[in-house]
Amino acid sequence: MLLEAAEAALPEGEAELFGQIAVFVRRRIEGAGAALERTKAAPSVEATQCELHVFLRECWEALDGLGRLVSLSLEPLYPGAGLAPAGRMTRQCTFYTVRRDLSADADAAEHPLSVLVWHETREEPSAAYRTLSFLYNVSLFAAVPLPGGRLPGWQDLPACLKTMVRRQPVEGGPVPEGLEEVLEWEKDFVRRCYTGMARTLDEGGRRG
Repeated sequence: MLLEAAEAALPEGEAELFGQIAVFVRRRIEGAGAALERTKAAPSVEATQCELHVFLRECWEALDGLGRLVSLSLEPLYPGAGLAPAGRMTRQCTFYTVRRDLSADADAAEHPLSVLVWHETREEPSAAYRTLSFLYNVSLFAAVPLPGGRLPGWQDLPACLKTMVRRQPVEGGPVPEGLEEVLEWEKDFVRRCYTGMARTLDEGGRRG
């Protein structure tokens, strides 16, 4: 449904880019699922940490891809919001930058897709998103500690890592269950964003 809406609404080059990014998002989510399964069979804490690192990268790259799709969907409607036009999109166009630009523009911030993104990941983020964001940011500096073989919460981090990551209300828990919650949240969030993008493209489509 989404790709058909993009093909009907966007110029040919933009529609092709949209399709490529959508494939990227799907493959990153599939990769996260595969990494999750490998954590269940990991023979050691070190092996679990390696698969957790892959899982977090895959999940976060899927979010960045999602942000680029949102940007392609809304940039024509809000050209002054600072979103990257398709022909000038770079790796600096991420989920965070798209969310930031949409929320900073009074008109764009009121769009249902912008409201969904802001509410789900900033205004009232789910526990699963908090866990993903927290663990991903830890993984930028070190292998994620697994005290007792469990995912860490903020209180479980060694003091040296606490200086690198913002204090936040994240609790630890079992690895498989915690990652399954993250992946299920992300799949559901992507589905809801895709529904919003398809509606946006159907209602305000253009063809050039």
